[in-house]
Amino acid sequence: IGANTTCEVLTVVRSNDRFSTYHKSSLDGQVFLTNLSEMESARIEYSGYKEGGSLYYEYRKGENISESADQSYLFGYAQFWFKIRTDSDGNRSMIYSYDDEGYQQYYYYCEDLAPYLNTTWVPSSPGSCSTSSLSWHSPALSSASLSRVNVA
Repeated sequence: IGANTTCEVLTVVRSNDRFSTYHKSSLDGQVFLTNLSEMESARIEYSGYKEGGSLYYEYRKGENISESADQSYLFGYAQFWFKIRTDSDGNRSMIYSYDDEGYQQYYYYCEDLAPYLNTTWVPSSPGSCSTSSLSWHSPALSSASLSRVNVA
């Protein structure tokens, strides 16, 4: 996801069964980069972030989809992602690296992958899987196929 790319929905996959969905915010993300503490400035400088990116608010299943004052935000692009939390008055708390300065490996997708990630995937041919090519079948997506999947 580039510095000038804006997604309506952003999916962050943290592991094989954990992900978060964010929606494009109506706010300008640069507003959160003003009046930074010394620690926040150092954190942003350390990450290599220069400028650009988009702001997304966390979608919480079962809650109102619209943005509220008490909100979790994700701001950035490519490998430069920051989490920001606002309180009930809309004031931001400390800005943190979303992936713990690269310690965590997350995958960012410019679309809503929740329907695929909430689906049980089973091999289409049990016993015929190899590490260089896997084909998967899902009851919800009968034609889904993933090739060249690396298995660690």
